[in-house]
This record gives sequence, C-alpha cells and structure tokens, in this order.
Amino acid sequence: MEEVRIDVRTQSPERIAEAKRSSDLCFRINHTNPTTPECQELVQELFNHTLGENTVIHPPIFTILADKVKIGKNVTVLNGFQCMSAGGLTIEDNTMISLNCTIATNNHDLFT
Repeated sequence: MEEVRIDVRTQSPERIAEAKRSSDLCFRINHTNPTTPECQELVQELFNHTLGENTVIHPPIFTILADKVKIGKNVTVLNGFQCMSAGGLTIEDNTMISLNCTIATNNHDLFT
C-alpha cells in the first residue's frame, strides 16, 4: 500500500468537501433513531454505499473522510466508533469492532 502524506495547511477543495459531507452525515446519523431504516440508509450514504452485506454499524459514529473507508461483509461495529481515515482504512470481512474504538490512519508531517 502506498503511503499517503497530508499537509493540513494546503487541503484540496475535494478534501474539504468530503470532510463537510462526512461531518454532516455523522451528525444526522447520531441524531436519528438507530433502529430505523432511515438511520441505516444514512450509514450507507456516509460510506458511499460500499458497505458489505450483513454489515451493521451502531451509532454514534464519527469520521472525517468516510470516502477513504472500505468495510467488508459481515462486519459489526459497536457504538462510539471513531476513525481518522486520511491514510485510508480497510476493515476486512467478518470483523467485530468493540465499543468506543478509535482507528487512526492519519500521517501528518511534523512542522518546523
């Protein structure tokens, strides 16, 4: 996998738009009854409809760049999941993620 370097001082318009889209959808998901079809539709929209079959994500959830996340089939993500996914994140099939788990794949250069 290729290393991704990010300079937060010079973000592209596309990255800024994805951060806003992800933030807005996380807010909507986290304020929607989690047992409703509407909530699951919002989760699908957040991850660009790339969730594998039989995957369940329990809100609340927080991510800034959901377009960098790929989630396989038969995955269960419990409440309180946070991911900083600027470097990309792949969650393979048949994975279970516990309560309040944070996964960070950001890779910022040190500023001098």
